[in-house]
Amino acid sequence: MAVDHRLFTKYNNERSMAFSAPCALTGRSSPPTLCTLLVAMRTWFHRRKQLMKKRKRFLLLIVYIGFLLVALEGISRITLAIPWSANKLFSDDDLSWRRAWVSRQDSGSGLYYSFDRYCETKGWATRANLRDETVFGDKTLNTNSRGLRGTREFPYQQDSDRLRVIVLGDSFTFGDEVSDDETYAHYLQQMLPEAEVINMGVHGYGHDQMLILLREEGVRYRPDVVILGFNSFDMERNVLGFRDYAKPKFEVGEEGLQLTNSPVASPEEILRFDWLRPRAWDIWSIIRLRVRIATGRYHAHRDRVTRMILDEIVDTCHGAGARPLFIHLPGDDELTGLHQATRAESFLLDYGRSNERVTCATARPHFLAGMDRGTVYKDEGHWCPGGHLTVAESIYQLLLAEGLVQPLP
Repeated sequence: MAVDHRLFTKYNNERSMAFSAPCALTGRSSPPTLCTLLVAMRTWFHRRKQLMKKRKRFLLLIVYIGFLLVALEGISRITLAIPWSANKLFSDDDLSWRRAWVSRQDSGSGLYYSFDRYCETKGWATRANLRDETVFGDKTLNTNSRGLRGTREFPYQQDSDRLRVIVLGDSFTFGDEVSDDETYAHYLQQMLPEAEVINMGVHGYGHDQMLILLREEGVRYRPDVVILGFNSFDMERNVLGFRDYAKPKFEVGEEGLQLTNSPVASPEEILRFDWLRPRAWDIWSIIRLRVRIATGRYHAHRDRVTRMILDEIVDTCHGAGARPLFIHLPGDDELTGLHQATRAESFLLDYGRSNERVTCATARPHFLAGMDRGTVYKDEGHWCPGGHLTVAESIYQLLLAEGLVQPLP
């Protein structure tokens, strides 16, 4: 058992005083007696007992706190294991998306879609050389040797006589719920027969992943124009480190944007120890996000990060000699309120007004015009082919207005 040296020091001092105390009869110092030794020992044991009581109370406190943590963890795991309560608590935070992804692995659904592959720099990408894959019910998916949608191959070396356009975006650009020949990139290619339109959209991507894709692959095509399909969901993805799967994430540092969570962990690494991850932390993450949203801190941070990422995309485009065009694409519930600008649309147009090096526009007026002509658009999920055709028309008009293409004969 450990001995407290402070007690021995105090005991020795007291013993010295007792030994040197003068005798009451003679006035002379007397040698230590049995009585003084017993008094000193009793004092030492009494103080040691007090110290042991303090240690016991401290240990009981540690045990009590440990019990509370175990109880909290147990309640959290039970709550998140019940589908009803788990759905109620689901939020747009990393850990909610991670739990959803892990739960899907039990059904063998793949990374997200069956045509996805793991990518250590962007999280996921589309598998290459797919042929006539049936997806989204009855739709057809093909990819070329670099994982771009469609069967057409595009060499990195550009034909100087042809305008080359690359299109960045998420699932609305990639073409969820439509076939290869129903995407807006395909329709735009038909409107620009003398140009090359390269669809580099990937489902679930945020602007951060689009920036990385542009740097890694997009600039190698030596594009003349880079079109970014701006969707409101992409802004939220910019502040996530996990969405359809784990992904890289930019943090704001002293020297600007700093890339984190890169390289992205493999599925095996994520699943290996996920069962050990405290679920109480998931509950805290949900509460923290909701507090940040209520106080406005979340949207301020999201907008700041998005603006800085867009700046990097603009710089990358100009560094490659390309013209950046950003266009807001109304989707999902935004299609039910087309008569007024959404927050995401206003954000993008304000960004364009503050940055002379990029042109920003919106496809909303073209959707309104389509509705006036009787076109019916889906207001849930992704666009039908009619929505993609409307977007292609809006981009074509933007290219005309910017003097980048000639009118169709």
